[in-house]
Amino acid sequence: MDKEEFYAVLKLVSGEEIFAKVSPCEEEDKTILILDCPVMFENITIRHMGVSAVRINPWLKMSDDPTVVMNMDKVITMTEVHDKHLIKVYNRYLKEKDN
Repeated sequence: MDKEEFYAVLKLVSGEEIFAKVSPCEEEDKTILILDCPVMFENITIRHMGVSAVRINPWLKMSDDPTVVMNMDKVITMTEVHDKHLIKVYNRYLKEKDN
């Protein structure tokens, strides 16, 4: 039985930290994750304005396919995100990227 999708931050064995909409899926005695539009957040400082901001970059820069399938053995930890502002920023990025 598949669970519903949710927003999450995943810490990968590679050391990368990614954010995506996640759909867990049971397949042959193991769980795989279907990631929709995984991204990486980068903290930046805008010097001339003296403020901090967040830049969003696609996790896979050379792929046009928004869906990524990942085995759980590549994930150290995963935490569900409920922060409405973070989800709003992510969805705004996706909307602007498609335009």
